[in-house]
Parts: sequence; C-alpha cells; structure tokens
Amino acid sequence: MKSKILSVWVALVLVLGMSMMLAVPVSAGAPPATDGSGTCTVTPTSVIAGSTGNTLTFLFTAAGNMDGGAITIMVPAYWSVPQATSGTEGYTTATSSGGTIGTLTFYGQTVTVPITTLPGAGTITVVYGNGGVTSGGHAQTSTGTATFTTESKVSASGTLTAIVASPQVTVNAATQPVVNLGAAANYVILAKSGISTTGTTSIVGDIGVGSISS
Repeated sequence: MKSKILSVWVALVLVLGMSMMLAVPVSAGAPPATDGSGTCTVTPTSVIAGSTGNTLTFLFTAAGNMDGGAITIMVPAYWSVPQATSGTEGYTTATSSGGTIGTLTFYGQTVTVPITTLPGAGTITVVYGNGGVTSGGHAQTSTGTATFTTESKVSASGTLTAIVASPQVTVNAATQPVVNLGAAANYVILAKSGISTTGTTSIVGDIGVGSISS
C-alpha cells in the first residue's frame, strides 16, 4: 500500500514539474525596433563659426531590424544645403555596415537614407561635406549649438520619428592669431606715422614710431 502511495506521489511530482517547465516562457530575444529608435553620433563635435570646407561624419546604429525603413538627418539652417554633387558645398554620401541602403534623396536641408536591409546593431555612416575643401560644408556664422535632428522608421509603413538624442555640434567663435612682435614686444606704443595727444598724457614705457614730419 505504501509503495502504491509513494508511486502516486512521484507521478504527481513529475507531472507538476513538467507543467512548470512548459509554463516558463521562452525568451524571444531583444524587443523589435520601433520608429524613433536607434542612436546617432557625429565627429567632429565642434567647428568654427563661418568656416568652410567642414566634413561631418554621422554614425547611426540600429536598435533592431529596420528592413524597409529609413533615417533622415536635417542640417540646421544657415549651413550649406546637403546635396549629391561632388565639388559643391554640402556634398553628402552614405554607406552601411551590415546592411544595404538605397539612393539618397534630398529635400531642403534634409537628407533621407532609404534602408533595404539593416539588422539590429547594423550601422549607417552619413558624411556631410565629404572630401572637404569645395565639397565641404559652410558652417553657420553665429556661435552656439547646432542640432542635426535625426529621425528613423523601422519599416516602409512606419512613421519617421525623432530619435531620443540627435547629434549636436558646438559652433565656436574664431580665435585671433597671435602675432609675434619679436624685439618690439616690450614697446607700449607702436605707430607707423607718429602719435598725437589731447591734453596731458602720461605714457610709461617705450614708444616706437616711424618717420614723423617736423
């Protein structure tokens, strides 16, 4: 009798164990990418206000499968318009690592990269001002932060949505070059054709002047 009860308990334990095993969900891996997902960085992260010949390299990394999707990067106002002609300001190109992309399209300040295939962690490199010099981008003349708004959609039926953190470039004021005055560095006044004063003037230090008419 005892052996029969023990057998029943063993069978129940086995059944319960199998049930629990079947109830445990199987991991489906990382969640699928959503519109507005992915990250984008830019190098360099600073330029001089009003400078020309700038090349900016954007690296977009997919958060998940983006087959049939797209990304866009909007160049700020007062920068060269992105376009597809080498040798002209704003020449822009794109390549992909791990996926395939279509032909770039341009509308105003925005460049669109259509995606054929792109797996999670696949990347797209967009080069604005590729080659520099005459192909480079002309930066805005005002100082501050320039935001290159980046959007993504993960499928053809998706909606382009801004990613969480679009890349930014700091626009700095131009620095004045330092002039080496050599032996004249100790002079407090240097003049080409003479100096004049109004009222009482006190000058402490050496004065250097060119020819002065009498």
